[in-house]
Amino acid sequence: MTPEGLNKIMDSQLLSQGEKDYIFDEQYHNAGDFMIAIWEAIARADSGNLARLRSGFPEEVDAYIAWTQGDLYERASEIAGGDVGFIEETLIEAPSVLKEKK
Repeated sequence: MTPEGLNKIMDSQLLSQGEKDYIFDEQYHNAGDFMIAIWEAIARADSGNLARLRSGFPEEVDAYIAWTQGDLYERASEIAGGDVGFIEETLIEAPSVLKEKK
């Protein structure tokens, strides 16, 4: 994905903040230690624990489910104008997005 594509995702009104956070934090490996632990817990949780996590992190759980079982990948790819798969160069080339996120 190009830096412009990442900017389109982050500026989009068609994605929730949780969905943007999932794409940016999890898919681009840019989360802090706490959010890494939350994303890992969500990914490992069974349905009962996922419901518990949803009570504290509803947008994050919904975004994870949308990515893994829904259409978030396709929607984000359409918004970005291409594949939203991880490309390390995007992080190097998109410092404005990184500064805004942190």
